[in-house]
Amino acid sequence: MFLQLKKRKTSTKKFAGAKRRQVFSPLRQVCSQPSWRMVLHTNEVFSNQRKFTEKLAILIVRGNVACAVPMIILAGLMFFLKRRSPQYIYITWSDKNDWIAFMAFFIFETLTKAINISQFFLSQTWFLFAVAYLIIGISTVSTFLDHLPRQISYFRCLFLLNQAHNRCYPVTMLPVRFLFYFEFLIISAFVLIRLFTQINTTERAIMTELFFAFIISSFLVLHISGKMFKDSESLKWKLFQRAASLAGWEGKIWRKTAKSLQSFGVRVGSIRCISYAALSAFYITTTSVLTTVLVTFTDH
Repeated sequence: MFLQLKKRKTSTKKFAGAKRRQVFSPLRQVCSQPSWRMVLHTNEVFSNQRKFTEKLAILIVRGNVACAVPMIILAGLMFFLKRRSPQYIYITWSDKNDWIAFMAFFIFETLTKAINISQFFLSQTWFLFAVAYLIIGISTVSTFLDHLPRQISYFRCLFLLNQAHNRCYPVTMLPVRFLFYFEFLIISAFVLIRLFTQINTTERAIMTELFFAFIISSFLVLHISGKMFKDSESLKWKLFQRAASLAGWEGKIWRKTAKSLQSFGVRVGSIRCISYAALSAFYITTTSVLTTVLVTFTDH
């Protein structure tokens, strides 16, 4: 019985490996073609796309660094000014004049905040890079003056890359991240509007930094996700139009092939891919909830 289970497990692993090779073999074949490499290195359109990619990458990195570094500095400054606040462990230390203990707690608080904030923005940067890479690939394929079969092969390769990217992180990651954006936007906006006169300058700076950091982050993530779905849908329709212009039995085959292509995008939970509608829905919901909170909790 043990040998049967072992053989069954081995056969299952072999089947899974063969299935993965079958799924990703078109991607390897297309990327290994000399024409694909030649296009990547010599095509003027791709050269322009590469310049745009570099600028976009620099913008994404600088934007996330500009959000993360001030937040880390303000978090350390907040502990330095309000070390006896109930949210810090230092409040349990009885000796207020012990500077060694204070520095130990200060390093601990600053280091933990720096790790958490850096991890958050680093994962966000990686996500934006991955999605931007696919968007640039879509725009590059759509500008190729190449024959239709190769364009369809490139589209399928981008589809496979998107599927691999969606499987790189848990299904609940993006819903939790959007909930995180939503909560901190509501909290920071409420504090800045209702409690502005009751907090000090450092706390105002932290709330302002949180508000702008998360409103920019949520806009970038939702906008770039919606753009990938829109661009893939446009490229799919463009390929179908090119196939429809072909005559004869060959045109009929390529029309069916182009019609079978699926648009792709960023998966959020059980939603296969999100569109630009998610961007407006997110900010409409945030504004509505913020208005309700402000009306419910007034100054009086």
